[in-house]
Amino acid sequence: MKKNYFFYYQKCLAHEHDTSDCNAKADSALLGQIACQDQDDEVQDDCVYAELRFCSDCKSASTFFEYSRFHGPMALFDTKANRKSVMGQCEEFSRAGHALLALLGYEARYVLDFTDHVWIEVRIPKGEKGTWVHADPSEGVMDNPKMYERGWGKKLTMIFAFTPWTVEHVTAKYTDDYAATVARRGVPDDRLNSVVDAVNHRLKYELPLNSWGYQLHRSSKDRDLREVALWAHFEHA
Repeated sequence: MKKNYFFYYQKCLAHEHDTSDCNAKADSALLGQIACQDQDDEVQDDCVYAELRFCSDCKSASTFFEYSRFHGPMALFDTKANRKSVMGQCEEFSRAGHALLALLGYEARYVLDFTDHVWIEVRIPKGEKGTWVHADPSEGVMDNPKMYERGWGKKLTMIFAFTPWTVEHVTAKYTDDYAATVARRGVPDDRLNSVVDAVNHRLKYELPLNSWGYQLHRSSKDRDLREVALWAHFEHA
């Protein structure tokens, strides 16, 4: 994914028909969030909202463009054709990576860093004996959990891993100095753990046991239309 898609750095999207004469390397200004355009708002797109942006470095005149924030895997992979491979930011890359791993039969979960980043973890090997391994699709990095603190210089506070049924506090895996993260967040472990326990209790007993996203691996005869479409996208690429 890292080799075939691009991270969105808030530049002018010069592939848009009304910004074709704009500098694609110029920064764009965020004006606000609006509803997704009709062509981006199908159920399979899972378009959360569109960013309305202003691009000032254009030959003819300053102009606006919309940047849709997709969550649907098909819409994300289709950015290769309709958005010059600009997939999005860390959240979009993580959703696409999660979908691919889950469809290959791996258990995957989202990881949220409260200092503003998202990645995933995948259980390797498959099954209950597997270990959750760090994987960052937007960076093309795997099994390097200390990269954010050591390489990026992040001052971490709280990091949580999510499945539809569980939440786990995983900060300790990503830091060399866990005590410093506790000091920065200002919430002691006992209080934080009690909140996490309460959340997991609600997830276990109050939510319906429906399949979610692409988390469940099924045989080919049980795959729904969205899964078939996702595989077909790669089989015919």
